[in-house]
Amino acid sequence: MSVEKKLMLAKKMAKNGQIEAARDLFQSVLDKFPKNRRAIDGLKKLPANSGAGGSGIPKIQLNGLIQLFNDGNFQTVVKQALKLSQIYPREAPLFGLLGASFLRLNQHDEAVSNYEKSLNLNLTSTELKVSLGYALIKADRAFEAIEKLKAVVDENPNFEHAHLNLGLAYKATIEFELAQKCFEKVHQINPKSTDGLFNLANILAQIDDFDAADRTYEKAMELAPRRADIAYNRAHALERAGRYEAALEFYKISLNINPNQASALNNIAVIHKMQGNKKEARRSFESALTIAPDEAELHRNLTTVKTFRSGDPHISQISRLLNDTKTSELNKMHLRFAMAKAQEDLGDYQTAYSSYVSANQLRKTVFEYDLKDDLDEFKAIKNCFLEWSKDKPQSNTNPFPTTKRAVFILGMPRSGTSLVEKILASHPKVYGAGELEFLNSSVNSIQWKKNGLNQDNVQKIANHYRDAVNAISTEKTVITDKMPLNFRWVGFAIAALPDAKILHVHRDPIATCWSIFKHYFNTTGNGFGYNIDDLVGYYQAYLDLMLFWHDRFPERIVDIDYENLTKNQEIISRKIVSSAALNWDPACLEFQHSKQVVATASNMQVNQPMYQNSSKAWRDFQPWISPLVDKIKTISASGQYLPAIHRKGK
Repeated sequence: MSVEKKLMLAKKMAKNGQIEAARDLFQSVLDKFPKNRRAIDGLKKLPANSGAGGSGIPKIQLNGLIQLFNDGNFQTVVKQALKLSQIYPREAPLFGLLGASFLRLNQHDEAVSNYEKSLNLNLTSTELKVSLGYALIKADRAFEAIEKLKAVVDENPNFEHAHLNLGLAYKATIEFELAQKCFEKVHQINPKSTDGLFNLANILAQIDDFDAADRTYEKAMELAPRRADIAYNRAHALERAGRYEAALEFYKISLNINPNQASALNNIAVIHKMQGNKKEARRSFESALTIAPDEAELHRNLTTVKTFRSGDPHISQISRLLNDTKTSELNKMHLRFAMAKAQEDLGDYQTAYSSYVSANQLRKTVFEYDLKDDLDEFKAIKNCFLEWSKDKPQSNTNPFPTTKRAVFILGMPRSGTSLVEKILASHPKVYGAGELEFLNSSVNSIQWKKNGLNQDNVQKIANHYRDAVNAISTEKTVITDKMPLNFRWVGFAIAALPDAKILHVHRDPIATCWSIFKHYFNTTGNGFGYNIDDLVGYYQAYLDLMLFWHDRFPERIVDIDYENLTKNQEIISRKIVSSAALNWDPACLEFQHSKQVVATASNMQVNQPMYQNSSKAWRDFQPWISPLVDKIKTISASGQYLPAIHRKGK
């Protein structure tokens, strides 16, 4: 039968009420000629048999789409379902499949749109409402998701999936306590829900309750021993908790389940690097690159554990990605840092300088950094302490327990804080905790800009910090906290923790600033480091604030001169140990043999014997960094340098 006759017969059948027969004829035309307008219009005019109920789509077609979806052919589902939606514009199942397929293709806005269309045709579907909530989370519309999912759980208090997605929505809005309650509810409803336990463990790790997180990951792994993501997240939590050997074990378990995880290999490499195992770190980074050869961050990471030689093929790989028009600006930033390291290793300092400048310009675009914000904060800190006398009684403040007391090692980044911590962490009574966020979060928890400083909130800082540090799994009696930017909070630490020790490490200012400028920081707190003017302005403000702290607390801050330490290792090492209120131990001179992990950018250096002249490395770049040198000299000439601090440090 010709197409014309089929169309005429289908139209006649529709007029006579033979709806399904007409539908089949129209569809048979579309099977051969998908764009036939008369067949499409004819189908649209046929009455639909669905909405909230069944579907007007032939079951064989709908089942075929479902099978394609179950097989993971999401692009094909989208292509076919979009065509069918023109013919069956009121079919809820079609739009539900489109929503689910778009979601799996990470096209989140399209997923939301199609779930909403499906819901408009089937207002009673609770599953669709929950799926829409999840799509909204993925589309960065978590607050909308919370509103919709709360309505679902109010109507269906035992709907496991609704509580799970509501927990994810709360997590996305940083409402961790509410998220935890949701995941606990999922576990209560269904103790065998792997997703409930997995997400509960994730949120416990997020709030730094690592012991509880690890126990919960263990339960999840018992339920689903072949889920690589659970082993991976458990490893990551253990890594954050400083339990590096256990972290390595679970990263390897995750890789045994799914060998194609470049991120797991990268993290293994990072741990080896922190342990000073350069060879193993390089091997793992290179293995990761075989899985993800275009991953720019992996290329940058690899450059940190190797020294380039002329003709190294890695340079051409980096160049290829840099010249690829598809490479994003973010990835180019990683690649520019990588290329700069290669060029510096090869002695091409002028080109390396240009690459560092380009990398920093790209890095700065990621941040919405404004130096004025930091300058205003430093001014507010000083004003706060002008209102707070160091002579005020502190009888209500519980000092840090003598069984676990803090030693703060602070200063500008790249000033030598890692070396000082490594020396102290070689002492049998000291646990090197690395760069802790605890003091920053403790101080900001009292909203000091709004509330000022008084005995009550000083006590809150003490309690918050003490609780956080007591949760660190170690029997050592002294904890080092070497977050450099804690120099901002010196006064708060002294007020809240009377027996804490403050070691301020300083280094040649040009060497410090140049080292910051050429270094990539994983954290977001060093936005000042990607522009010379910002960097010098911040450095000047740091000097000013440290002079303020010395004036307010002249006997509480011990200055350690990095250059003096490298020239007079034993004398200054003894001073460091004594300043931490510890008896001398010879192991502190053999710090390079300590198994203490250094989780910072300086890990390769501090796992080697002490060496001198590192502060002169900037001279290789001297012809091109004269603006930085001149600005630093201007600060010194204006009297805003730290001669007093340098004298104390020597």
